[in-house]
Amino acid sequence: MVDYLKTTYNFSTDIDLNNNSFAFSNVVMNDVKGNQAIINGKVYHDHLKDFYFDIDIKAKKTQVLNTGPADNEMFYGTAYATGNVRISGYLEYIIMNIGLKTEAGTKLSIPLS
Repeated sequence: MVDYLKTTYNFSTDIDLNNNSFAFSNVVMNDVKGNQAIINGKVYHDHLKDFYFDIDIKAKKTQVLNTGPADNEMFYGTAYATGNVRISGYLEYIIMNIGLKTEAGTKLSIPLS
C-alpha cells in the first residue's frame, strides 16, 4: 500500500541485484481492480544508504488515489489515471514528473468549508 494515496498494488518480478543497485524491467503492477501499470528502473545505493531512484511508470486506467476525509480533509476520493510518471532523485529530495489524465470512475471531493 502507498500510505499517502491509500492505493494497494501487487506485482511479482525478478530483480537484478548488483553491488550498488536494484534493477527491474517491464514489471507488471496491478491495482485492486486488476488495472495495470508497467514499471522500469533502478534504485541505486551506497552500501544500502543514500538511495537514489530512477523509475518510470506507464499507467493505464490505474487507481492512483483512494482516500477519504479522514485521510486528507482538503481533498479526497478515488482516482484512475493513464499516462507516465517519472520518479528520480535521492530519498530526501525526490523529483516526480507526472503526466496523467483522469479516467472514468474518478470521483474527487474538494470541500469548500
